[in-house]
Order: sequence, then structure tokens, then C-alpha cells
Amino acid sequence: MQAHPEYHNAWEFSDVVGPAPYEIEGANPYVHVAAHVMIERQLAANDPPEAALALERLRRRQVSAQAGSMTAMTFIVWLS
Repeated sequence: MQAHPEYHNAWEFSDVVGPAPYEIEGANPYVHVAAHVMIERQLAANDPPEAALALERLRRRQVSAQAGSMTAMTFIVWLS
């Protein structure tokens, strides 16, 4: 959550907003952060191994870790 200061108000006022769906800069902040956590855990556990392989391929192409995570999140949303 610290990596996304633009979501500060979402965290600060989540009890007021409640479960209503909303977006900040085109993304649901809760889904966005949950996807970050999911990808980080997959990479840490090397499960599935394809996650680390995909990120390594992106890094060889000079793609940053942040951009690589965003690419992975795009695929997660697209597949769901």
C-alpha cells in the first residue's frame, strides 16, 4: 500500500465508503494491491514457476519490475 500514495484516501476512508465499488485512476485500489500481493507471493514461492520465468523474460527486455508486475496483472484480469 505504501507503493501507491494515490490510494491513500481509499485506505483512510474505506470504513466510510464501505463495499461500494469504485476506481482511482482507472483501477480498483483493493484489487490492484491484492494483485500485487498475489504476484509477489507467487514469485517468492516460485509457484507457478512460469511467473518467475515471465518476469525474467520481461527484465531481459529492460522492462522494470513495476512494469512487469503490471503486465502480469493485466493477464490476470484478462484471464478472469
